[in-house]
Amino acid sequence: MEKTIAEIEDESEKEEVNPWEESDDQLTDFVNKNIANYQIPTDMELKRLCVQYVPVRLALQKLYSKVKFEALKAKAEFDNFEADAYMNVRNKYNTVQTDKKMFLSSNEIKAMARTLYQTTYDKYESKMALAESRRSFVERLSETWASYQFILGNLIKMYTAEAYATHIDANAQASVDYVQQQQEVWG
Repeated sequence: MEKTIAEIEDESEKEEVNPWEESDDQLTDFVNKNIANYQIPTDMELKRLCVQYVPVRLALQKLYSKVKFEALKAKAEFDNFEADAYMNVRNKYNTVQTDKKMFLSSNEIKAMARTLYQTTYDKYESKMALAESRRSFVERLSETWASYQFILGNLIKMYTAEAYATHIDANAQASVDYVQQQQEVWG
């Protein structure tokens, strides 16, 4: 059974629980804590970060899919409400008994529907804007995380070059020590 505009308005006036509020707070706390404790990773930490990169990337992609679906769902709910409001106003004012010259235009019907159902329009638009901002945030977070792989790659190259240079230095020192020992022996 289809819901009437009055039922939709009654539902929209009920207090909504924000399921994202706790996770938003946790994410903010996590980011603030990690920014405050930022240090250049050690060799072992770098290996751990490389191992953890892919699972985090996949989790962010899953989260993005979820928030994108929520944004599309909020848009669809708004579109359905808007269509119902439009049809209610059109059916009320453009009846068979109404003279054709007095029919409301499409723009007049939309404006009247918005005026009559302003509170509900505002709630749906607010819900839609919140869902879209979450989608946008997770999209940017996911893009930032994707670029993090280049930072990890550069750190790995830096550590590899440093290890190679240290190895060359160690070999060179060993060669110098060997030559000195040989000189002492052959004197």
